[in-house]
Amino acid sequence: MGDLRYSASKAVLEPRFIEIDSLRDLALNASIFAILAVGQTLVIVTRNIDLSVSSVLALSAFLAGDLLSGHPGMPIIVVFVLGMGLGALLGLVNGVLVTFGAVPSLVVTLGTLYAYRGIAFLWTDGRQVNAETLPDDFLSLGSDRVLGVPVLTLIAIAV
Repeated sequence: MGDLRYSASKAVLEPRFIEIDSLRDLALNASIFAILAVGQTLVIVTRNIDLSVSSVLALSAFLAGDLLSGHPGMPIIVVFVLGMGLGALLGLVNGVLVTFGAVPSLVVTLGTLYAYRGIAFLWTDGRQVNAETLPDDFLSLGSDRVLGVPVLTLIAIAV
């Protein structure tokens, strides 16, 4: 409720806040969090919690970025499937430890948060994936639109 009042007051003070481009940018920025929230919702519905989400995202994103940078001809859908596969595998590790190890999810995911972050640190070795090394088809996912709606937002809605 407070956010709605803040947005309304912001729109009164700065009319450009509610322009189409501004709303499109807001939707685009919220899309990644919306996709993550869907996965987290499934965890919470089962009365658990996952603290390792950011580390899983980091590993999956680096895999995708590294593949796209190193193999520019690789189909984007293959990169997405591999990135999601890595995320699913890491989530499966968490799930197995919670289910069969009878360890509370809070403890497991707190531990894997740091374990996965350590793996990311070792794997990246300080390297970064820069936008200029990524193919244009991938970069366009953040800027292309369908009927004025960002593609990334449509993906979030589909998820």
